[in-house]
Amino acid sequence: MISDESKTAINASVKKLGNALRVLRKQSGYTIDELARLVNISAKTLARIEKAESGVSVNKLFALADVLGVAPDELIRRSTAAASTGESEWPEEATKELEFAREFIKAKYNLK
Repeated sequence: MISDESKTAINASVKKLGNALRVLRKQSGYTIDELARLVNISAKTLARIEKAESGVSVNKLFALADVLGVAPDELIRRSTAAASTGESEWPEEATKELEFAREFIKAKYNLK
């Protein structure tokens, strides 16, 4: 049986993942409708995932990551990094600038 503390931690993780998906979707220029269509789910379901009102299956997580151009583990890392730095509460423009800086550093140093 899962403890209340574990349930709370799981719910927090689902919320962080939803936030990371939303930020990455917007950075990629997709609307909820467009991204949902590409991964074969309803826009309502995607909105619920982003708001942490619904979980996401492993298959859909892989599909979302693929369309958004990141590895599934990178998507999870982004959600945990955003939480630890408070990034999920930053203005969208700041998040975009941080992502640009990450991509610049990857390109400059030939990192994957």
